[in-house]
Amino acid sequence: RGLFDNAGDFAYSHDLSGRFTAVSEALLEATGYERGELTSISQILSPKNLERAKEMTTSKLAQGQHVTRYELEINARDGRKIPIEIVSTLIFREGKPVGVQGIGRDISERKRAEEALRQSESNYRELMEQAADAIMVANHEATRYVDVNRAACKLLGYTREELLELGPRDLLDPEELKVQPAKFAQIQDGEITYSERHLLCKDGTRVLVEMTAKMLSDGRMMSIKRDITERHAREEALRLSEQKWRELMEQATEAIMIYDQDMRCVDSNRAAQEMFGFSREELLGQGMRDLVHPDDMARLAQPEEQAQLKLMLEGMITIQGERRMRRKDGVYIPVQISAK
Repeated sequence: RGLFDNAGDFAYSHDLSGRFTAVSEALLEATGYERGELTSISQILSPKNLERAKEMTTSKLAQGQHVTRYELEINARDGRKIPIEIVSTLIFREGKPVGVQGIGRDISERKRAEEALRQSESNYRELMEQAADAIMVANHEATRYVDVNRAACKLLGYTREELLELGPRDLLDPEELKVQPAKFAQIQDGEITYSERHLLCKDGTRVLVEMTAKMLSDGRMMSIKRDITERHAREEALRLSEQKWRELMEQATEAIMIYDQDMRCVDSNRAAQEMFGFSREELLGQGMRDLVHPDDMARLAQPEEQAQLKLMLEGMITIQGERRMRRKDGVYIPVQISAK
């Protein structure tokens, strides 16, 4: 949760039906929703963008892709449309895909810059200098830079005059090129390319960047670069956090079950499966009502219990008590519960 909420980009995860299992504070703030209100990707995606997201999930499932990168627009609660770029991966449980996790970033600034450049090449200098991302323009052959902005100088440690004496190939890591060749030919053929690679700085260090490159209408080659060192570290931290969380969960002797906002099980540990006699797959999707004794569920509907439940869902209290819960064989067993 800390990693999600401290991320500057939009972090999220959802099951294969599109129901959110986690959203970051950044995504909630951008869309104007409160925690608990944003439950499904369909709330922030138009039908066209929802279909795009489903296509990417289907592609990952069908082709075994570990990572997909794509762009779409999300709709804020007040009607604003926010273009974002998403990097997403499948979530696996015991070798089976059960959901999607991803990090998105607002690319409104980049979209505005690209549109402005298309409309008026003569006014692009002011836009370049205001951009937070590094913008570098090379000649058609990609042998020499003909323009760069201040952000590019800051990113790489060169002055503008020094960069104009260099070309794109001078900044690429020779060892990385052996396994990840440059895409100059594709760009010259009119493709818009996306890549992540290291660039060589003036002081000899390397910086990991996300790079978009395209040909301009006048035949020059433009690339937009963003330092993703911190984002890459967050992605790795999220991956390690998920791995450690899974290990701790499976090592726990107490039964642990995780429910979504609709009180349906989205995960469980081995102790829970042994206690109730269900497999993980059988527990997935089961509602609280499916397991708790009807008499105990009736008590939960009382005003006092509902008030406690509301406070728990808002993260203010932990609920503790005893409930009778059903095993797979139909037998109800007394269980001491702690819920938060």
